[in-house]
Amino acid sequence: MGSWTRTGAMEGGTAEPPAAAAAPSAAPQPSLATGGRWAALRPALSAPVLGALESGLGFPTMTPVQAAAIPLLLTHKDVAVDACTGSGKTLAFLVPAVELLRRRERALGPWEVGAIVITPTRELARQVDAVCTQLLRVVAAADAAGGRPALLHQLLVGGTDPQADRDSFSQHGANVVVGTPGRIEAIMASTPAFNVRELELLVLDEADRMLDMGFERSVNTILGRLPKQRRTGLFSATQTRAIQDLIRAGLRNAVRVRVSNAAAKPAAPAATPGAAAPSAAAAPSAAQRTPASLRNYYVICKSVDKLSHLANTLAGLCNSHAAGGRCKVIVYFLTCACVDYFTKVFTAVPVLANSPGLRVLGLHGRMKPAQRSKVYRKFCDDISGSGTVALFATDLAARGLDIADVDWVIQYDPPQDPDTFVHRVGRTARMGRDGAALSYLLPHEDAYINFMQVRRVPLQVWDASVAPLSEAVSPHTNRLLEQVKAATKRDRDLLEKGERAFVSYVAGYQEHTCNFIFRWAAMDVGQLAVSFALLRLPRLKFKDLTAGNDKKAKRKRGSKGGAPVVPTVEFTRDPIDTNTIPYRDKQRERQRLAGLKQKLSRPETKESNHHHSANKRRRNTESTGDGRSGAQADSSDGGVDGTQTTKEADDAAIEMLHSAVAQDLEDEDDMMRESRLLKKLKAKKITEAEFEEKMAALDAARESARAIAVRKQKKEKNGPHRGSADGRAEKKLSLRQRRTAKKRRTKAAISRMRS
Repeated sequence: MGSWTRTGAMEGGTAEPPAAAAAPSAAPQPSLATGGRWAALRPALSAPVLGALESGLGFPTMTPVQAAAIPLLLTHKDVAVDACTGSGKTLAFLVPAVELLRRRERALGPWEVGAIVITPTRELARQVDAVCTQLLRVVAAADAAGGRPALLHQLLVGGTDPQADRDSFSQHGANVVVGTPGRIEAIMASTPAFNVRELELLVLDEADRMLDMGFERSVNTILGRLPKQRRTGLFSATQTRAIQDLIRAGLRNAVRVRVSNAAAKPAAPAATPGAAAPSAAAAPSAAQRTPASLRNYYVICKSVDKLSHLANTLAGLCNSHAAGGRCKVIVYFLTCACVDYFTKVFTAVPVLANSPGLRVLGLHGRMKPAQRSKVYRKFCDDISGSGTVALFATDLAARGLDIADVDWVIQYDPPQDPDTFVHRVGRTARMGRDGAALSYLLPHEDAYINFMQVRRVPLQVWDASVAPLSEAVSPHTNRLLEQVKAATKRDRDLLEKGERAFVSYVAGYQEHTCNFIFRWAAMDVGQLAVSFALLRLPRLKFKDLTAGNDKKAKRKRGSKGGAPVVPTVEFTRDPIDTNTIPYRDKQRERQRLAGLKQKLSRPETKESNHHHSANKRRRNTESTGDGRSGAQADSSDGGVDGTQTTKEADDAAIEMLHSAVAQDLEDEDDMMRESRLLKKLKAKKITEAEFEEKMAALDAARESARAIAVRKQKKEKNGPHRGSADGRAEKKLSLRQRRTAKKRRTKAAISRMRS
């Protein structure tokens, strides 16, 4: 579709603008280090837009990214903008969008869409729409005097009634549309009045995140419906390989604009007597990807100490801001379940819930849209006089959101994708303001510090003096986990949330992109369970517990037929019978007790309870292909009558962990072998007959290995019901189903290659 050049590449905001954006020699050029004034832009902005920016919105000068991108879009260039967070990217595409629509010789009709802005999340779309509303309102006031029709706009996001969106567009129309990919795609397909033939500008904001979230199909569908003669802008803080592919496929005469904030660092304050000089690690690099006004700390601690350190830090921030106003903090966790659990911990455990001046909110993608919007607005519009308000969130709140006056960003868990690190810490230190970030790392994750340094994200050792603790707070932190366990014994909801959080963390940790740093084999699972204040160990499935994902080690282990390496899980179960822990919600507790009573009232329950539990444990250790996630857990501890002893339940859980690990590793090896055979067949290195023969040999070897494992298990544990006729029939049926499914997949693969 066109060449992809670097004529617009800029570093540190100090390079000259590209030739396409250059002004005549007689006109003064804006300085990219400071952005310059809006009036210095060439092509010049119209008077209403210029007045709206300087007077209406209160932005007298541009930022470097605005000075670089706006002239390119106004001179028929597609752009791919790579700028650090908080650099003013929103106005960098909204200003040219409004200016291009106002420059048309024929004004757009109500149902003619002239600009579309696509964002990955609803929150970011609402934020962009809010800025667009302010800009268009001020411009419309100026246009009204000249008799020019005002530009219309509409927000299209999920979580609302799509029919209401269709009716609103059909009735009022819109010239500027802001929304998420799925809803925009749906409205375009189902609304005949949605006219894009006159489209001037398409903007993909946070484009890399959009592709990572699985919106590639929706984006491609939207691109297929748009006219080719348009301007396109891709805006993000990171440029991935997927973005480069999209640039080559969807942009014409593309120019890449890269602007960093290294030159925008404010003047350092004068040194005070006795103050320590800044460390070398804190000195910003000329090409660093984070704002120069950001203090980026890290702390290395054990998993059991993270919760106490977080509580200390938040209490210290409350203490330091008690007399100096409020402090806004965003705390990032790995999964939605972790957000739910730790929000509950900080609001239900008395020693944390009663922390003076601390208020905690939770935000993640699995919340209902109305609840998400309510929490987001509550955090953004917090008007309390003093103290600390903390938003516990997932990466949902890591991209593009411009929340005013965020003072601190704390990463309780590092992100799965290292590119997300920049977006997380970018929620603070925006537009030249000061900010601070803190990241927690486990001892075996210390290589992450140098890794981020190489990626131009410098970190410095944590300085506890920035969040000092008062003497009244520090004594309780050493026994914090015991107090959380005590609260768990009084509230079943906290118990279940903790187990779900632990299970989701185990699954999420194994999905780290940097698995050579975040090595699951180095994780102490027992200590990890203690850090979640668990009373019992949930039942889990692991993808792999060997050192990394070493394919050579797996092939070596598979060729010799050796057993996979399974670490020892040391965890002491609490002696309490978890069936006796009630819900604090009386209605939920009544429902739970009614369910237990119904189970106990069945005639066969008491007699066959032990047999049912044994069969259930055996099914959980097999990969039956029933569609369940590999990280799902069964939190029950045995029969509902509570006859299973604490030690037996603990041993059963540990045994289940080891068996699940071994089975998952064997299945992964089988998939690798089958994948290699399919690649050889596709490359015509082997014939179809050879492929069938090798697949049959693999099936035979697999069945032989499983038969040996079954006989060994029967010999070692000749417990009741393990060798019953029902158990053999169930096992035989399971094997037959797997063989049938495998033959079906093989035939489908061969037919695809033939076609």
